[in-house]
Amino acid sequence: MALGTDQGGSIRLPASWCGCVGLKPTFGLVPYTGVCSHEFTLDHAGPMARTVLDTALLLEAIAGLDPVRRDARQPLDMAPVPQYSGLATGEVSGMRIGLLLEGLENCEDDVRHHTMAAADMLRGAGARVEEVSIPLHRDSAAIWLPLCLEGGHATRMQGERGFRGYYPVSLQQAYFRGFHLQAAELSFTNKYYILFGEYVQKAYGAQYYQKCQNLVPALTQAYDELLANPSSGGAMDALLLPTTTTKPQLLPRADMTAAECITNAWSGLQNTAAFDLTGHPALSINAGFSEGPVQLPVGVQIVGRRWGDATVLNVARAIEMCRKPTPLPPIAANC
Repeated sequence: MALGTDQGGSIRLPASWCGCVGLKPTFGLVPYTGVCSHEFTLDHAGPMARTVLDTALLLEAIAGLDPVRRDARQPLDMAPVPQYSGLATGEVSGMRIGLLLEGLENCEDDVRHHTMAAADMLRGAGARVEEVSIPLHRDSAAIWLPLCLEGGHATRMQGERGFRGYYPVSLQQAYFRGFHLQAAELSFTNKYYILFGEYVQKAYGAQYYQKCQNLVPALTQAYDELLANPSSGGAMDALLLPTTTTKPQLLPRADMTAAECITNAWSGLQNTAAFDLTGHPALSINAGFSEGPVQLPVGVQIVGRRWGDATVLNVARAIEMCRKPTPLPPIAANC
């Protein structure tokens, strides 16, 4: 088991490319207390594990309202945490799953194949899988980018601000101390956030950040309408789409240009960034492996209603029970 943070896909992308399970929970379900923020409105913390049941168990341990209410991301009227592991039975008979067509665009053949295979697994388990469309999904990564880059710049250079609630002062002090002493050792991505954000802030102010925040409600509504309670008009219980459009990529070469590094880094976000914007729970699970001498894992993503994390885990469990066993390497004793 492991913990991760996800502002654009950083739980789900490695889960997809490593063949394990990774859940970005509903925004606010897991308290972000004590974790370095990137951008307040995108911050999620969640579990990663070998199996769906292990993921559910870890979610049970970390989810719920911070008892001293130090995370302003959490609603104060949160419901008690259910027993996710007990609800993840894999029983999906009668459920309606929407196969999101925009999520299949620009996919490699292996990724498309295994996504369709996952849909067939769910059909075989008794679910009704239907093609659905959300055209605004195509624009979700573009809406997300200014929030991630400009928000990340503001947090790094100025610190968190702008909300009522608890501020982790000691965490901020430690970050700024390290920044001033070891800025040259920051990763390429962090330097990119700072340079890009500084340029945009000086040239345009916060107008692009603000415009994109203004688009988030429309994007959220588009998913909510498909995921509304089925009793209100036959909507979907969950959505299915590839986690990422590509198989795992090679590590960046030492001679890569900055432009190549940026393109490489952002190319996998087409299907993940949307749900950091909207807060819907989204889980990646392995659906199979590519053909060829090097068999690479391919993940599919399951998205549910906000606060419907139990449904997402249950659908993932159905896929896990139907697919071929996933070969797992042994865990070394010294890890």
